[in-house]
Amino acid sequence: MMNNWTDNCKVLHVIAQYDQHDDAHIIGTRAGLLRLRDAIDSALSEVNVTKKASVITNDGEGYVALIRCISGDDVDSIPLGYTADYAKDDSEWPEFMK
Repeated sequence: MMNNWTDNCKVLHVIAQYDQHDDAHIIGTRAGLLRLRDAIDSALSEVNVTKKASVITNDGEGYVALIRCISGDDVDSIPLGYTADYAKDDSEWPEFMK
């Protein structure tokens, strides 16, 4: 892993819940969290439009965090994100998540 990180690096880790009632973690540098916040603010102003935040993990690999504000009618269509084998949701993803 790299160890020359600064607060200006757009590092963001989103760590899913292992199973029900477990904690989820969103951890990042100030720059990474600001990227996420900007995408969230943008998504809040346009319901059902996916917004993007380009960030990196602490191994230097870049990825895009996709943020979308949905209506209450769509909540039940979102598959659960648990990572434990016994808690995984094999539901089909709604079209807006593909």
